[in-house]
Amino acid sequence: MKCDAYFLQNIVQHYPWGEETAIPELLGIKADGRPFAELWMGDHPRGPSKVLSKEGKFEELGDLLSTNPEAFLGSGINGKYGGRLPFLFKVLAAKTPLSIQAHPNKAQAEAGFAREEAAGIPIDAPHRNYRDRNHKPEIIAALTPFTAMCGFRDREEIIDGFSRLKSRTAEGKLLPLLKEKEHALSSFFMALLNLEKEDSKELADALASWAREERGALDGKKKEAALVRRFIDYYPDDPAVSAPLYLNVIRLDPGQALYQPAGLLHAYVEGVGVELMANSDNVLRGGLTHKHIDMNELESVLIFSSSTPAILTPVKTDVGLFRYQTPAQEFELQRFDGGEATIEGRFPAIVLVTKGHLMFRVSGQADSMEAKRGQSLFLPATCGLQIRGEGQAYIATLPGEPLSEVIS
Repeated sequence: MKCDAYFLQNIVQHYPWGEETAIPELLGIKADGRPFAELWMGDHPRGPSKVLSKEGKFEELGDLLSTNPEAFLGSGINGKYGGRLPFLFKVLAAKTPLSIQAHPNKAQAEAGFAREEAAGIPIDAPHRNYRDRNHKPEIIAALTPFTAMCGFRDREEIIDGFSRLKSRTAEGKLLPLLKEKEHALSSFFMALLNLEKEDSKELADALASWAREERGALDGKKKEAALVRRFIDYYPDDPAVSAPLYLNVIRLDPGQALYQPAGLLHAYVEGVGVELMANSDNVLRGGLTHKHIDMNELESVLIFSSSTPAILTPVKTDVGLFRYQTPAQEFELQRFDGGEATIEGRFPAIVLVTKGHLMFRVSGQADSMEAKRGQSLFLPATCGLQIRGEGQAYIATLPGEPLSEVIS
């Protein structure tokens, strides 16, 4: 097969929480007032990219892969992942908070999908939990300052936070559970989700009062209070507006990243980032949403332990390539920050230019092609790619031996 890189035409998801201008600016198109929440790059059936052929026609990326999966994906990847890309690459632009959520592990996803298929639940039904058989570990790297919540705080921190509220619901129904010796986090969280409507409103009112008072405090939990005030604007009676008191609040600077394994409760709050994940759309929600919440299923996948999320800074190679290292087998996120590098022909890759413009030359070809900010291309596994320029690109590929070297 002759080596070629294929420019992509990608799907935009207009979810209500999306920011209106960041993705249009990236793509060089006019904003139209709609929320541009996510730009999807890959072959996921709910948002497949299209490739531009040399004849000037568009076809779905998955259709292209099926014509020669061994060459496009590599023999090992093709056999292991059934002729599909193992990852899904996105740009995410959040103006308002995404739902509090977690993702299943592989065994949970396979069992849940089979169970819902057997029950005859339509794949696009609002109450469907499992839309595919895959797990969904993910990494997000910030393009702008980015706020997220992830992982349960230390139990004593949660007790301290809820003790600040003048709330009979917190005092009578939540704090006693947090002080139990066993299963404290799971008992607390499930009780929070299952509060009666009257108790939810009482807790939300107490949170609102506390958050207003905290605005002028010299110490305490000012950043948590600011988030609570924001959340109440969107979900005034949702007990999950208390999430900043039980989840770690994380601020990412551009270039920093967070990795979310299966079972970790999290929510993205605000900002723009590139997101790379296993090729799945399985989400179990736990608040800050008007969508379906299956509390029992969420409980079955959650990891109920306190954790301090690690902010990832990429490892720099000697060619200006930065590699974000995670335990994921299906993907690896890399960043090119200018200079010269070569992506060797071993794994499939999607390259997204995020700053400036870059020159690309596919192995075996004399001519180079230019890609500007917002353009993306697919590189088959059997093809190498030389990159030159002073722009920036993020690369979605798979982990393995070093993929880049200085161009001689």
